Amino acid sequence: MTKRRKNDRKFEAVYAPGNWIMFPKVFLYAVPIMAAFLLSLLIDESRKFHSSEKTFVPKPLKLSDGWFWCSMERMANELNCSVKTQSRWFSILKEKGFIEMKIAGLPARRYVRINWAMIEKMVEEQMK
Repeated sequence: MTKRRKNDRKFEAVYAPGNWIMFPKVFLYAVPIMAAFLLSLLIDESRKFHSSEKTFVPKPLKLSDGWFWCSMERMANELNCSVKTQSRWFSILKEKGFIEMKIAGLPARRYVRINWAMIEKMVEEQMK
């Protein structure tokens, strides 16, 4: 196998679906880059969660209302950051109104809901 062929396989692995997180530039006008990155990850997690068979959510929360859960450890691994840093980015998104968060269930889990109306409003403002 030629060296070029080996490099092609490496690039294919790097560029494979699921190895990239992208976000619209307009996110950067509203929040710092790492918060924009987190918001993109949350949107991806929401889509995965609602397309899977995970149907149990504590009574006060409903899947039909857009709630999903994501562990601190998983998100810290995805973001390559500490839980403390991750919490700061979650706080930024919550303060700006892009997400809602609740702790519910046993064992307790952090549930998140994306505020799609706020994202739509931000995009519309930036596209003017």
